[in-house]
Amino acid sequence: MPLEKTFSENIKKFRTKENITQKELAEKIGYSDKTVSKWESGGCLPSVEALLRISTALKTDINTLLCNSDKTYYLGIDGGGTKTDLILADSNGNIIREAQTDQCNPFDIGAEKAIGVLKNAIYEICGDIPFSSTVMFAGIAGMIAGEYKKDFKDFFDSLHFKNYSLGSDNDNIIRAGLGKGDGISVIMGTGICIFAVSKGERHRISGWGYLFDEGGSAYNIGRDGLSAYFSYLDGSGKYTSLFERISKTEPSSQKLLTSLYSGGKKEIASYSMLVFEEAKKGDKICIGIIERNIKVVAELIKSAARHIGSPCKCIIAGGLTDNVISRLNELLGGVVTAEKLGVKPVMGALNLAKEIKQ
Repeated sequence: MPLEKTFSENIKKFRTKENITQKELAEKIGYSDKTVSKWESGGCLPSVEALLRISTALKTDINTLLCNSDKTYYLGIDGGGTKTDLILADSNGNIIREAQTDQCNPFDIGAEKAIGVLKNAIYEICGDIPFSSTVMFAGIAGMIAGEYKKDFKDFFDSLHFKNYSLGSDNDNIIRAGLGKGDGISVIMGTGICIFAVSKGERHRISGWGYLFDEGGSAYNIGRDGLSAYFSYLDGSGKYTSLFERISKTEPSSQKLLTSLYSGGKKEIASYSMLVFEEAKKGDKICIGIIERNIKVVAELIKSAARHIGSPCKCIIAGGLTDNVISRLNELLGGVVTAEKLGVKPVMGALNLAKEIKQ
């Protein structure tokens, strides 16, 4: 389609969307209504300066005004407590681009910074593909909570996607692992969250946040390991090889405390890997920490299974999965068999994007 024709269709579409007449648009951008009419008839293209004024007045961008929007693209976003994954596909299901960036959980970094992370990532992955041709689903931890919901809705509204919907990172896991069927979804990452899905109804089991969840996350394991380190340091606890591991990195306990409090949940969670490493070497304290946390998860999964009945499908995702799944299944004793999620959670977000009405 000629560029003039593409532009004429787009300017009419966005003008109608804003519910303004040709004359009103002309007044907004400082041109005559005859000139606007000529553009909309496909007679010619405006200058770059005029394009900038038009895009501002119609709340879109130049790229969108000049691109053929007949094609539809799908964008899925998965944001957890550690990282954010994005994937873009065309209407035939072909993956065009994938990207990964920093975490965007507003509870951890604040809404303003989270939106900044998302904005940069979305512009980068979409590139020359206009937002008006893109249908998006974003499943992000903490995004749809009451105090942040409006901030994120305003942000996504400003991008003028063809259509979009917002949810949580749990939506991505459930869609990717369970499809539209029943089962149990488990996230064991920086935090923990478990859902039982029965006949389309979701039942939340844990996942109330690090202040309330009793175990099963990288934060819980990292915190328990650090507690053991400090207990040995002050003489109230038994020896653990974590003491040497942590002391090599930061000999000053005061500097360590400062780092932990300033780094917050994510910083504490990073110490979970040290606990797993020392457990493999035979440290009894670390072995005990991991065992306690896995037992917590096993009991939560059994509670989830009561909503569905056994046997039922149980998928597990998150950074701790490989370290815990074998022992977890031993503790479940066949009541439920946990399986590692076979695809990236962001694929669930992409599938949800494809289900949004256009």
